[in-house]
Amino acid sequence: MWKQNRPHIELEATNMERLLLVLTVGIYITWIGWLAFQWSSLPAELPAHFGIDGEVNRWGSKWELLILPGISGILGFFMIWLRKKPEWHNYPVNITKENAPFYYRLSRNLLVWITFVIVAGFAWLTWDIVQIAKSNSPFLENWFMPVFLTATFAPVVYFFFKMFRYQSKNNA
Repeated sequence: MWKQNRPHIELEATNMERLLLVLTVGIYITWIGWLAFQWSSLPAELPAHFGIDGEVNRWGSKWELLILPGISGILGFFMIWLRKKPEWHNYPVNITKENAPFYYRLSRNLLVWITFVIVAGFAWLTWDIVQIAKSNSPFLENWFMPVFLTATFAPVVYFFFKMFRYQSKNNA
């Protein structure tokens, strides 16, 4: 079903939404500045892929390092823009004029959280790759991927829980 019949509501950003947006943009700008500052001192080859144990199993050109800020910049920009269009988001419940403010705010906050996690996680990964290349760190920590995946999916689970709880409370 196309979402054209959903109400368009202008919502004020919450304090948490503003904080996460500022942190996300701040991390991204700092990350790009730091990478530009480090660029001339980077070796020609950097770790490009890691095994399940965190050990480097492929080395590549330092230019490959630009993929992470590129992906997170495009994704981040798109997700921050998309948060302004909550009526376009996909919801597991029927959106009405009465419940739209709750669901729209929840969806906007979810997008901001995920954007923050992606930018912060990719920035951390870039930092660790540079540390490995400069022999300051022996390998990518084994906890990075579980923490990154948990930080990405825990908000989704939490927001779905809040959605269904709100729905069941209002249908009772």
